[in-house]
Amino acid sequence: MNLRDWALSQSTHPQTAYRWYRTGEMLVPARKVGKLILVGDLRSEEPTHGS
Repeated sequence: MNLRDWALSQSTHPQTAYRWYRTGEMLVPARKVGKLILVGDLRSEEPTHGS
């Protein structure tokens, strides 16, 4: 989930969430991928392979 969507789902302003990310105060794991900041359990969002 991207940072903006996460913030809105938590009833937090996106700028506040971005400030938390920049200052290292995020309550959940987050990392920058290209221009996006992805939030949440990043391992569970990896694509799975199977039939």
